This record gives sequence, structure tokens and C-alpha cells, in this order.
Amino acid sequence: MNYLNRKKVFARRLTAIGMLFSVLLLNACIKTITVGDPLQATLNAGTANISLTPNFPVTVTLTSKVPPMGTTIYVTVLDEASNIAITPQVPAFTTTASVSSFNIINLPQQKWCVVNIKLVEVNNKTNTVTKSFRVIYK
Repeated sequence: MNYLNRKKVFARRLTAIGMLFSVLLLNACIKTITVGDPLQATLNAGTANISLTPNFPVTVTLTSKVPPMGTTIYVTVLDEASNIAITPQVPAFTTTASVSSFNIINLPQQKWCVVNIKLVEVNNKTNTVTKSFRVIYK
């Protein structure tokens, strides 16, 4: 093999090694995005509830794996007839517990209200679950 052919073979091998190294380096630099388990939850409230006071206790149980950074819980209460928000309510809060208890407050008397409880994973805002129920203060 003459000198010119050896030089071409060496250049091809060097190029192939450089490309392989680039691919390996690029692969090592790409961050892996992990998707957690979909959130699943249960409530201790049935679909239609009667409260004897303007406050109604609720317990939310996260039945899926608790995300490492936790979940944020949002509570909204709407008058069923007018669709007007009943405020104030529990402010949104973040927790790493699988069970959270709080009170729905300021329920108007003799009006059905729809309570929406939304859980959102802290590190993945698209991983959510919403639970709803109705309650009336008699």
C-alpha cells in the first residue's frame, strides 16, 4: 500500500472515530425526562352531601405514588345554581403527604354547591387529577 492510500485509510478511520465519539458525547449530554405515575386520588365525600354547619370536612387520599416534590392542592367551591365562587376557601397548598384534610368553609345555607379539588404534581404541571362533589348546608 502506498503512502497516499495509507493516508486516506487513516483519515477515514479518524473521521469514523470522531463521529462515534460525538454521538456518545451527545447521548451523554441529553437529559432524560422521566414521567411519573399518573396522579390518582379519592375523597371521603360522596357525590351529594349534607352539612349541618357552614363548614364541611374533606380528606383527600392520594392513591398513586406520591411525587418526590409533592402535589399542590387547589380547592374551588361554586354555587351550583349561579356558578358564582364561594370565597374565601382554603388557599392552594403543597404537600408531600398521601393524606390531606381540610374544611370547605363559608357554605351558604340551603344552596347546593359544587366543590372541585384539583391535585397537580409540583414538577410536572400536566400530571393532574380533579375530584368533585356536591354539598348543601341545611
